[in-house]
Amino acid sequence: MALEQNKSISVFINGKEIDVPVELLERGEEISFKTVVELAIENELVPSGPNFEYRIKYSHAVARPPEGNLSTDKPVKIQKGTIFTVTYTDLS
Repeated sequence: MALEQNKSISVFINGKEIDVPVELLERGEEISFKTVVELAIENELVPSGPNFEYRIKYSHAVARPPEGNLSTDKPVKIQKGTIFTVTYTDLS
């Protein structure tokens, strides 16, 4: 993918199409757990607060395998159309 020409990559988070600016990505095409959660909160797709624990599933990624659970310590390589499902648990 020629990211130099594109300023963002379009992904889906909880069904909403979101353009992810390339400057939010790691190593050019990888997105972190933290960034996906921040985008979900920013777009009002999940609540925010210290008592919430998040889980993220992804599909249609460039990663091998192309679907799975996103961990907090390992970003996933994305492409246009990668899908993220962010769920949460209220720990209070």
